Amino acid sequence: MPDVSFNEEPQYQNTATPKRSIFMTMAYATGIPKTDAQAQYVLLGAAGTLVVLAVGYFIISSPKESAPPPTTYDTQY
Repeated sequence: MPDVSFNEEPQYQNTATPKRSIFMTMAYATGIPKTDAQAQYVLLGAAGTLVVLAVGYFIISSPKESAPPPTTYDTQY
């Protein structure tokens, strides 16, 4: 039985560029990251900053002392 070998080129090659999310596109638009991993670190830093700002705003805007609720009793009998 003769040896059979096929030397064909692959018909389908993946030439499409990977699709990025809008957040990754915005991170690349800042010009800071050069790779996908750096863009993810930029997004992680932005998310962390927003969490710290939200917690800080929550702490600052909370009342310092709990005031008693206003009474609705009619003082005139």
